Amino acid sequence: MLECGGRGLLLWNAPFDQRDHACRACLHALDAGRRHRLTVAVATGPVVATLAEAPGGERRYLAWGWAIEAAEALRRLAGVLEGATLACEETIAAARGAVLARELDLVCLGSRRDRFAVYQVLGTPDELDRYRGLFEHYGRGLAAYRARRWRDGLEAFEQAVRANPGDRAAQVMAERCRRFVERPPGADWEPVTPLGLREAIEPREPAT
Repeated sequence: MLECGGRGLLLWNAPFDQRDHACRACLHALDAGRRHRLTVAVATGPVVATLAEAPGGERRYLAWGWAIEAAEALRRLAGVLEGATLACEETIAAARGAVLARELDLVCLGSRRDRFAVYQVLGTPDELDRYRGLFEHYGRGLAAYRARRWRDGLEAFEQAVRANPGDRAAQVMAERCRRFVERPPGADWEPVTPLGLREAIEPREPAT
């Protein structure tokens, strides 16, 4: 399931079986984002799809399910990250190494127990050298963030921003770590971002 900038939903692997549907969706999403400057996201999972007759006799192809909700939520996150093409971990796993992607965060749609990793789709594996700089500092920062080592995380994410000033994901995570350095969360904190809360995705400075 691919969600394009609020303008449309595209469905792969239904009604026809496509074994490489995850790879197709990721690469089409990346192309659409680059060509048309759309915010695009991909999610993989079971959906219910059917042909339904609308008033006037028009037949429409309808689909609903978790993957659609996830694609819509990830597309909104892609907007916060200013155009990054995003995919859920199920999509990246199903692509079986055919796409190059970096893990950004652990997120949830509703219950924090219903969590999944979100990835930024960058290209194909043969483009690794081109994007290598996006992985090193960010990966170190993400590990520190999840271990509650906020200062180490902040340092790593700031290094990622210095290396790639346009890395909006690193900017967001650096600000999140900065907020936690100043005001640490409680002992029950988990490194899971609720996708329905914009302030959790893009933290603001505390009001004074």
